[in-house]
Amino acid sequence: WLAVHVVTIVASYGAGMLAWGLADGALLCYLFGRYRTMPDGERRPPEICSTLSELLYRCMQAAVLLLVVGTILGGLWADVSWGRFWSWDRKEVWALISLFVYLLILHARYVRLLGEFTLAIGAVLGAFAIIMAWYGVNYVMGSALHGYGAGTGSLFYGGLIAGLNFVLILAAVIRCSWMTRKR
Repeated sequence: WLAVHVVTIVASYGAGMLAWGLADGALLCYLFGRYRTMPDGERRPPEICSTLSELLYRCMQAAVLLLVVGTILGGLWADVSWGRFWSWDRKEVWALISLFVYLLILHARYVRLLGEFTLAIGAVLGAFAIIMAWYGVNYVMGSALHGYGAGTGSLFYGGLIAGLNFVLILAAVIRCSWMTRKR
């Protein structure tokens, strides 16, 4: 079960990272793209934003499916290896947090609480949960059962990436709000 568990979890994290890349691409389009003026005078974001939103939504769905399967397979492997399905190890907890973050975002989109723009922001937040599960647990917190890769990680690069994404989100919010305001 270990090999299948690891491959499935890595694939789920890959789908989440792909959603993050698409979300950043969408946010850049909201920031720098050409807004369309409709016949009634309403301004709408660039059309590519809708396409990117649909793609990142599908990537997030794949990430959730793979994360559920990978977590269950990890539990089966843990039960055989350690005699218990779940041990509340930091890595397990952050995988579960990542799953809940993505489920919350997908559910909010499904019930139409999130639009295309806010879905892109949600995909960035979901990716940060994955980064914490993958990198933060090993290099920032240190881990017990999942102690592989432990060492001295750098918070600088993680902070830089988070800061740049925050600036991108803020700038895109300002531009999109300005361009789509009622005139």
